[in-house]
Amino acid sequence: MKSALLGVVAAALLGSATACIGIFSPTEPIILGVSEIEAPASISPGTPLTVALNVELGGCKRFDRIETERSATGASVTVWGRTRTGRGTVCTTDIRFESHSVRFDPPFTSTFTLSVHRGRMPPHQVVVRVE
Repeated sequence: MKSALLGVVAAALLGSATACIGIFSPTEPIILGVSEIEAPASISPGTPLTVALNVELGGCKRFDRIETERSATGASVTVWGRTRTGRGTVCTTDIRFESHSVRFDPPFTSTFTLSVHRGRMPPHQVVVRVE
């Protein structure tokens, strides 16, 4: 019985180490990095705007959600994730990028400025012409 229980505990610990989850480690929200923004240079006035964000993940970082604040002249985007912290947390060293899309519906002004927050780094900004 003890060896079976030990096997279950060992499997849980190994599984949590490869997934970067410590059994008792708490998570905390973080702003994830965005390496690239894919947006058209221009759109027609009645067309929705779809933007792809390449979000940096890996280690103990996991994607959670995208928050947007919209105005007629632009939008502010923040990509939120969660990271494991605390004693006993084991993170992998893999860094990978996932593409996540955001759609903005008209109306737009003559230009639409998209600002993507990146934590401590200056935001990425992209200007799309509306013609």
